[in-house]
Amino acid sequence: MTEHERILCGARVITDVRSVFADPAEKPTAAVIVHMLKISYHQNREHKDFYVALDSSDVRKLKEILQRAELKAKSLSAVLAGTGISILDAQ
Repeated sequence: MTEHERILCGARVITDVRSVFADPAEKPTAAVIVHMLKISYHQNREHKDFYVALDSSDVRKLKEILQRAELKAKSLSAVLAGTGISILDAQ
């Protein structure tokens, strides 16, 4: 189950507000909400991190992608349940 080049060991989202200035001497005229996705993984017995910036649209897309993966796993589990094949899950 762990014979892969990279193994996920954690994830975190850091959200912040970034100010937008029309004139640097004046107060901000707008703001942007930015999410930073940190993915922690093991590769070649080393702990590594990968960061990617997301906007709110990206967060929605990522949620949809992960929900689709859950549905596919549920569907495959149902198919395998009738075969007697055990499903291993590294939790």
